[in-house]
Amino acid sequence: MGRQYKKTHSRDQGDLFPSHMDDYVHERHPIRALDAYVECLDLGKLGYQHTLENKVNSGQPAYPPGALLKLYLYGYLNRIKSSRRLEQECHRNIEVMWLVQGLKPSYKTIANFRSQNRRAIRETHKEFILFCKKLSLFGGQCIAIDGSFFKGSASRKSFTTTTGLKKKLKKLEAHIEQWQNELDQQDAQEKEEENKPSDIELEKVLQQLEDWKKEKQDKESELKRLEKSKKTQESSTDKDARLLNKGTQKVSGYSVQIAVDNKHHLIVCEEVTTEPNDLKQLHPMSLKAKKILNSDELEVLADAGYYSGAHIAKCVKDKITPYVPKPKTGGKGKKGRYTKDQFIYDARKNHYVCPAGESLNQRGSPRTQNGQVFHRFSASETVCKSCPQKASCLGEKIPCRVVWRSENADLLTAHQERMKVSKGKMRERSTLVEHPFGTMKSRAGWSHFLLRGQEKVAAEFSLMALCYNLTRALNVLGFDRLLEEIKNKALFRLNRRSPELYLKAYKYYLFLQTIIIKAVVMTPDSLRVRFEVKESLAC
Repeated sequence: MGRQYKKTHSRDQGDLFPSHMDDYVHERHPIRALDAYVECLDLGKLGYQHTLENKVNSGQPAYPPGALLKLYLYGYLNRIKSSRRLEQECHRNIEVMWLVQGLKPSYKTIANFRSQNRRAIRETHKEFILFCKKLSLFGGQCIAIDGSFFKGSASRKSFTTTTGLKKKLKKLEAHIEQWQNELDQQDAQEKEEENKPSDIELEKVLQQLEDWKKEKQDKESELKRLEKSKKTQESSTDKDARLLNKGTQKVSGYSVQIAVDNKHHLIVCEEVTTEPNDLKQLHPMSLKAKKILNSDELEVLADAGYYSGAHIAKCVKDKITPYVPKPKTGGKGKKGRYTKDQFIYDARKNHYVCPAGESLNQRGSPRTQNGQVFHRFSASETVCKSCPQKASCLGEKIPCRVVWRSENADLLTAHQERMKVSKGKMRERSTLVEHPFGTMKSRAGWSHFLLRGQEKVAAEFSLMALCYNLTRALNVLGFDRLLEEIKNKALFRLNRRSPELYLKAYKYYLFLQTIIIKAVVMTPDSLRVRFEVKESLAC
């Protein structure tokens, strides 16, 4: 007797499927919450195309923007970002068929929606953040910010840099000079008939020389154009993308910044930049998050890449308390010489005291660096020359010791003292802000942008951030609570547009909360027919 297996259904046998598409989707499936939220949005107010009244009614009817928005949100939640793959899902995926109600847009229509509604997509994410804020999902007291590189739709070979152009010009100039010297030598040898080059060889040499000269002119014009536009690099594929390097990580794309609230790890705000590092992002991201959360005071956690005296001072001025560790710069100084920390500042006399007990007074003009003003403090050359500790303080060709003091030195000192007693903040930072990036890259399989141009890329990231926040809200509130709040939001919007219709819909809503009519009839063939009264605001 052979091995027994599970019984299968014959492909030729007839079967009776449910008569309603709604029966294929579980009543507590997450896409029902997604569908309900998009339905409660005012897409016209958010700026989506094809939402205004078409009085002429000419041409083919447009696809509903709400359906295409649902399609993209479903795609980014399920690792489907390509418009061609989303088109395929509309033909074979039961969940997608239910979500878009049987619509089958082409990939071009799907792609155009994401490209043409980039601002509206960003506004949609802001709307969801405000929705979460009303539900008290944000603590509003502490956030963590971080940045990550994401590959753009541009290869490294498509970039032209000023440094590369200058190197190429030097090589071309060397080639042209070399070939011109060879031509001069051939001209000198033309008197000897036996060594005279053929016309074909001479024509090839001249043609090669002309090609190099033309290439040189093109490179020079390209270099002038980049310098005029104040750019050091540009991609022929994506004009806004940039070559980004951080340690061993080299990416041709964009730097993404996010701010995450510490209560439920929700993204408060996001930004797509082309900055090569995070030095200029601390204050802008912190202030943006503070305005969204509407907090009087806010704590901000960031890593050492955000350490900037100017930005820390701006944060303190705006009632934002930053926790940013100072980067390590090598504690012992060059060849064991005294470091700046060993020079004690006397605020009353406004001078520094060196380890030998001598004074360094303020002299010379201040300088500006990285948004801060630095004042120069130097010792007397005569004193330094005869100092017994000169070898431990100065180099061989340096006449006197100089110390530069920032205008925000007192504030930065207080910042360092605060960091010493708050060592657990950095561990909290990593648990907060590393989670969203890890989720996006691992669970959602998202590590590069499909669109080109900074504005379009920002809209694509807003889609991803919205999907992350929607998933977090669903996990925190639960399906029933989230759906209930979405219904309340829909009723509130209806109330603002039409109070009479709202009252009628609200009475019907209360009726459905207390009475659910279900009739089950068993036929002779044991077929189950179910009748349900669905919740609807349109009845």
